[in-house]
Amino acid sequence: MNYIDGVKRIKNRELQPIVLISGEENYLKEDLLERIKKQYVDQSLEDFNLDIIEGKAVLFNDLYEICETLPFMDKKRIVVVENLPMDRNSVSKINDFLEKLLNYFKTFPEFTILVLVSAGKAYKGKFLKNAIKYIDLFDVSKLNQRELENFIKKSFNKSSIKIDQKGLKYFIENTMYLESEMKVTLYDVENEIIKLKNLNKSELTLLDIDQVLISSFESNIFRLTDAIGEKKRKNVLETYFRLMKSNSDPFHVFYMIIRQLRNLLYIKWAALNRIPLGEAKKSIGISEYEYKKLQGYLKNWSVDALQRGLHTAYEIEVQLKSTGADSEELFKNFIVKILL
Repeated sequence: MNYIDGVKRIKNRELQPIVLISGEENYLKEDLLERIKKQYVDQSLEDFNLDIIEGKAVLFNDLYEICETLPFMDKKRIVVVENLPMDRNSVSKINDFLEKLLNYFKTFPEFTILVLVSAGKAYKGKFLKNAIKYIDLFDVSKLNQRELENFIKKSFNKSSIKIDQKGLKYFIENTMYLESEMKVTLYDVENEIIKLKNLNKSELTLLDIDQVLISSFESNIFRLTDAIGEKKRKNVLETYFRLMKSNSDPFHVFYMIIRQLRNLLYIKWAALNRIPLGEAKKSIGISEYEYKKLQGYLKNWSVDALQRGLHTAYEIEVQLKSTGADSEELFKNFIVKILL
């Protein structure tokens, strides 16, 4: 089940006695936890009926005693195990704990709700396969584009702030949340939303968004690769010079340009050979959002142009290693050449 399923089950008080919240989006994990607390724990009795345990140091006997303790003047007690190491490498290290826990699930008390929160995404191994019949499993992975749009619009609507579709798209692109290589979380997105709310405007413009969002290396490098996809030479060079002025590593910039050309060439090949989207994006290792964005650039590039660009990149690498030529000048000429 996903985050939305979790919200519904909590609201309807339909949770199983054992809940596992798995995934990399900590913002949504925290939100589900808060909803469970509000729905099942009387705030005035929270000190008696809510226990939070650190998962990296949890011992089964301690957990057992807490779960077996009757709630005080209420129907339920909540026991939360946070940051439980459940990735593939960690599961084997806590195998004894997990085996005891799995056996305990068979006789788990109805008056306790045990919430296990994995540190990252839980490995679908032996424990999870055997535990699934006893638990509610909520997977809170990163939001897709539609979900992210709804998240942002809902947040602005709560403050009676309007943002049109163009502004919303621009905001999302500049947060870099949907870029597979970035480590941007919903906490980061929310921080940018708060900054925009603090402008105290009833309607946001592109200029407002531009002024508030941090102009970082990451945002500039993706502006550069997007401009390359669009074959807008002026925008590419302006962004390249901005990156160099901010002392960005020219070799990193060069690598990102090569990556863009390689991805475009692969997607071009996948389109010509009618490779299904799911198979293609898995092979190339990028998100669906990025894949579809690159598909929109294919009309600007021929297979020959992409192959020539990659060949030119190889020649520059050889030249750098053999002559020690000025890298910034070579990279600038490379950009001009591939966009001819």
